[in-house]
Amino acid sequence: MKTYLSIPIVAILLALTASSCYVSQGISQPVQDDYYNNNVQPDLSFNTFYNELSPFGRWIDYPQYGQVWVSYESGFIPYQTSGHWVYTNYGWTWASNYSWGWAPFHYGRWDYDPFYGWFWVPGYDWAPAWVSWRTGGGYYGWAPLAPGFNITIGATFGNIPRERWCFIQDRYMGYGNINRYYINRSRNITIINNTTIINNTNIYNNSRYSSGPNRSDVERSTGRPVQTFQVRDANRPGQQLNRDNFTVYRPSVVKNNNVPTKPGNSNTIIDNRNERPITRPTIPNTNSIPIRPQEPERRPNFPAPAIPQRPYNPPRPEQPNRPITIPQTERRQVVPQQNQPSYSRQQYPQTRPITQRPTIQYQQPQQRRVIEQRNNNERRERN
Repeated sequence: MKTYLSIPIVAILLALTASSCYVSQGISQPVQDDYYNNNVQPDLSFNTFYNELSPFGRWIDYPQYGQVWVSYESGFIPYQTSGHWVYTNYGWTWASNYSWGWAPFHYGRWDYDPFYGWFWVPGYDWAPAWVSWRTGGGYYGWAPLAPGFNITIGATFGNIPRERWCFIQDRYMGYGNINRYYINRSRNITIINNTTIINNTNIYNNSRYSSGPNRSDVERSTGRPVQTFQVRDANRPGQQLNRDNFTVYRPSVVKNNNVPTKPGNSNTIIDNRNERPITRPTIPNTNSIPIRPQEPERRPNFPAPAIPQRPYNPPRPEQPNRPITIPQTERRQVVPQQNQPSYSRQQYPQTRPITQRPTIQYQQPQQRRVIEQRNNNERRERN
């Protein structure tokens, strides 16, 4: 009897053990996501920027910075075109609508050239946005930072040109359609004189950046709570904003020899972390650097306009100095006539009257026919 009772008890214990093992295995295995994975961090190099951005723009060799990238978008302005600001655990972050926005808006710096327009200088330090912020007078403003600007000191009016600033009224901060509320640039001088630099800075991977306006100040200006998104790392190029997270491609940096260098004897690169050019010996490796198309001249060479040739006028032979003689013409000498009588109307009065000429009256054709017919009738009667 004891043997039969022990068999069910053993079966129940085995079933409970198997179910507990199954549950523990199900909890221990995480759900795999095909878009982001915080445990996997791919490497970032210049080749990554070059390969991922080439379909959306062109790379040119700029004399001051080396290899820079120019977008194909017409009328493009960084941190203004096709995007908006969201507040994350790193501060105010630019959420771009472009698929390539993960790179130029979070790495490197932007500068402007009258011929090329806005161009991006590659960098290897990640930030929510490489911009400078201003506030005051009911406005918020931001401007892209060019290479060499120091975040700790802050950008002043003389450092960043006034036309590069973008201002909005503070009550529209954080709107998804923020491009509808940009202030006209003609008012930038007045607004800049009434605003100050926002010196709120954070540090990420030993790199200092400006986090923008305080969250409490924005909530006070807009009259609504500001949602905080969590930045998550994607395992492939791109970015996505969902209900609670801002997923962006943010690979780990590998500073190798495949970096754009400035022309000249010194191999200098732009290092946003130290905010100053640093020199670093490099060994050329032609096998790993992709072949880049040769760019045309910066300024187009137009043919010089043809200058019309004047007709050939041979020089006149020199003549000796001769006196100028004016030919003398004979003039008739008018001699007044003497003893010539003078006449007047009083001496010769009018002797006969002047008769007026008879006026000829022309008859009409009908009257003339009537007179002829009457004459003919009189002539017959006489005959």
